[in-house]
Amino acid sequence: MDIDGVIPCSIEKWISLVEKFTTAQRFRFYETGLEEMLIIPSVQMRDFLLHFMMLGYNPNSKKFMIQEDSGSKGLISLRPDDVFSIFGFKNEGEDVFGILATEGKELIKKIPIQYVHKKNGHIMIDDLIQKIVRNKSADDEFLRMAVLVLLGTIIAPMSAVSIPKEYYALVHDVKRISTLNFNVFTLRTCLTEIGKLKQDGRVRQWPCGNLALLQVWY
Repeated sequence: MDIDGVIPCSIEKWISLVEKFTTAQRFRFYETGLEEMLIIPSVQMRDFLLHFMMLGYNPNSKKFMIQEDSGSKGLISLRPDDVFSIFGFKNEGEDVFGILATEGKELIKKIPIQYVHKKNGHIMIDDLIQKIVRNKSADDEFLRMAVLVLLGTIIAPMSAVSIPKEYYALVHDVKRISTLNFNVFTLRTCLTEIGKLKQDGRVRQWPCGNLALLQVWY
């Protein structure tokens, strides 16, 4: 197996951050409606299993070909119910894709300077983690930064090191975070990104998206 790049999804990085949350930060995080993410177990990415799953994915039918121990094969779908069972994301609330489409580009202009790396202009995952741990505050900025890290490591990671600036639109109004449908967002992003990389039945590089969802589901 020879796949280019690094797997963007990293439950380990999120768990490492949660372990450093203060009691006040943990209580404040409950306001996001994502409290299940405070107690998720450690899951390391298994390269061979993920590669096997991606090879069996059909972007047209959005189904996976799975071979059982008996040798029989069957097509199965990854559904919103599975996302809820694994991560606790309810399949209800505001459409995240709609918010990104209508507000994503515009709200980039309102990103506070402390979120952006001085040299490269990106929102860096490790930078946000360091700020959260160093400041120890449990204010609105903490909530925004913490949810951005969660988006960039598990829910819908697009890079192993940075977070799309458009994601700031999802945390700008901290009261709206708890109303967002992260179930559909993580599922559709994961399947779409895998589908983009299927070429001639091969996968040449690691896709973006919540690959931990795929692994735990299998």
